Amino acid sequence: MSTSTSQPDTANTTHQGGRETGPDQSTWLATLEAAGQLRRLREAFKKSIPPRIVETGPVKENILEGDDIDLSQFPVPKWQGADGGRYNDTK
Repeated sequence: MSTSTSQPDTANTTHQGGRETGPDQSTWLATLEAAGQLRRLREAFKKSIPPRIVETGPVKENILEGDDIDLSQFPVPKWQGADGGRYNDTK
């Protein structure tokens, strides 16, 4: 565990006459835009569309069962050359 104290990031802070005046306008606008997007997303989740169960459709065109199942057909990444193989739970 580190005990060092670090200074706050001032990369997006406006300075005037040697004193800090706060975040610059682009930082504030980005923050406000993100807050607006979050608000719209929350509202969208409140109006969710219920699922519709169907008998046919494109999602049911390719069904593999039993010995026809081959997990190596999934696009699973192999991140490092020294990995023992591909890992289905990687993100």
